[in-house]
Amino acid sequence: MLRSFEYAARFLITKAGSVPSESGPRLETRAHAWAARNRAAFCRGYAAGGGPDPAAHSVLIRAFEFEKAVYEVRYEAQNRPAWLAVPLKSLAHLTA
Repeated sequence: MLRSFEYAARFLITKAGSVPSESGPRLETRAHAWAARNRAAFCRGYAAGGGPDPAAHSVLIRAFEFEKAVYEVRYEAQNRPAWLAVPLKSLAHLTA
């Protein structure tokens, strides 16, 4: 689920980059803030629902997200090459 928030934000940024009037740092800032808010809310809700707090396991969460992003690269390369930049940017972010 956490990857879904990140993917949606990065997709919006990538898509907007192809439309000059919609691109820019403001959109990127807003998209990342949206993803961060939703990720935090999901983690709080998950922990409140009785599951382990994802925030307490950030290294493990990052590893799972990295694995999912690698899967997404392969999937997009095979099925939607035009979307390949989305998971590639996520991988760059996750390895930075």
